[in-house]
Amino acid sequence: MELMRILFALLIMPLSVFIILLATGLFLLKLKKIKWAKVLLITSLVWLFITSTSLISRYPIQFLESKTEVLMRVPDSISALETHIMVLGGGHSDDVRFPGIDQLNNNSLGRLSEGIRLFRTMPQSKIIVSGWGADLVISQAEVLAKAAIELGVPDTCVMMLTKPWNTKDEANEYLKNFGSEHPLIIVTDALHMPRALYHFQNAGLNPVPAPTNHIIKKGSNRSYIGMIVPSGSNIQNLGRAFHEYAGM
Repeated sequence: MELMRILFALLIMPLSVFIILLATGLFLLKLKKIKWAKVLLITSLVWLFITSTSLISRYPIQFLESKTEVLMRVPDSISALETHIMVLGGGHSDDVRFPGIDQLNNNSLGRLSEGIRLFRTMPQSKIIVSGWGADLVISQAEVLAKAAIELGVPDTCVMMLTKPWNTKDEANEYLKNFGSEHPLIIVTDALHMPRALYHFQNAGLNPVPAPTNHIIKKGSNRSYIGMIVPSGSNIQNLGRAFHEYAGM
């Protein structure tokens, strides 16, 4: 099942769809099926334009990000309790030449920053960091813990889960290690939060979502001309959204 999900996610990536359409069009052109070749080649170019601009591609992203609100203020019902703030893994390197904050990728650093912001408002809270190491020497959890301590969080307030390799594992490992007795806040990308909530709730937990790293942000100076300018980052962001839809 997991292999099928990965293959499905790869096939529906924006660039994958473009390559499939383009390659099929060129193949039909070679077979002298000119009409269908033209349709697919034009479709591939239109698809590339749509996915590389934010005019249309922003909506699948916005749909997921708008499902949970930013946690600007921790609810009074849990602010004085020993609350667990779980920062989900988002990517890292094991290049020990750098401090922990520089070993994290932008997603992980954003998640950790939000976790620490919430931690500062709750003196009884603990930060739980998670993520395995894959083929790296150091696990994601270890790098997150190192970065948190570098940013001023006492080491006694940081706990690690080094085994989880995906979101479902993170939920199950948390339950296995800490049960459901503590109020729980989970911190992850706004784009990833709907899927994260599903897995944690499916494990029998009822976490408070704290989404961060929003891609779609409102601004008074937003230009519609800028929204039709192609950009590789738009393709990348839409690919992340497609990955979430495939995961769900």
